[in-house]
Amino acid sequence: MSESGDGRDAERTVTDPATGAVKRRTFVVGTGAAALGLGATRPGGAARNSSNESHASEPDGEGTSIRVLNWNIHHGTGMDGVYDLRRIADLIVRSGADLVALQEVDKHLASRSRCDDQPRRLADRLGMHVDYAANITDYESSCEEQSRYGTAILTERKYPILDSAHYELPSPQVEEGAYNEPRGLQETTVEVEGETIRFYTTHLDHLFERRRAAQVEAILDATADVSDPQVITGDFNATPDSGPIEAMTGEYVDAFAAVGNGDSYTYPAVYTDSAPEKRIDYVFTSADGVAVEDAGISEETLVSDHLPTVADLRIRRSA
Repeated sequence: MSESGDGRDAERTVTDPATGAVKRRTFVVGTGAAALGLGATRPGGAARNSSNESHASEPDGEGTSIRVLNWNIHHGTGMDGVYDLRRIADLIVRSGADLVALQEVDKHLASRSRCDDQPRRLADRLGMHVDYAANITDYESSCEEQSRYGTAILTERKYPILDSAHYELPSPQVEEGAYNEPRGLQETTVEVEGETIRFYTTHLDHLFERRRAAQVEAILDATADVSDPQVITGDFNATPDSGPIEAMTGEYVDAFAAVGNGDSYTYPAVYTDSAPEKRIDYVFTSADGVAVEDAGISEETLVSDHLPTVADLRIRRSA
């Protein structure tokens, strides 16, 4: 279920019966890790997938620069066990992001988020447009409203939401009795200075690579015929050297790898001798229509169990 709008919710669901997925496109980053507006950043080293760099192109000085933030917010609860949406909103403000993609976003869940309508609360606090897509709608809850759990996309007021869709992703049963959480791909069509872009976010299975591979295949099928510039974000629960991510980088630009930060780590969000220990959160862009100018991460370790990822992109003018 996808909901979008300003001060009200409009519900709309669009599912591709053939693939059960969404759409695609590519972009490029650029501002310098320390200049991403999140305080300290921690680049991790050279790109792992050198072939991915061939997708990226140099910023050409034409078009519109935007900042994208991608973040699994752990339903508003930090590594310190504190539930506080204000900390989430404050970091988004400090980041200077124009487009925001969030995973693990609750609506009306009493057990962990006080029956809050999290996407609406964040949108109101930030003064942004919001589009919400629920992957789970059958929670039992004492809240007055129907409980939901999914993803959210927020955009600056000057970048209106034109359309939205939500696609169910396949989740094959790999082991008998294994937990199988519904997964989806959220698509939000956004107008950026007269250009239309497709902005996506997803949260893939955390247990089995076979499921993640099937979900990535569905995402690529759903986005294959999109002519607009595309940005695909999310918590993929997969490292850069895994099959699902290699499939993504076969079609899209990994923004972090494109600027040499491919080994930056995003999870878990606590810096010790061994953590964060892996990168599972991504910003991908289509090679046409988007240029990656920069990418970095925040070292805000308490706010969620994931670190936010930020990419500066340039949306090129269409011919």
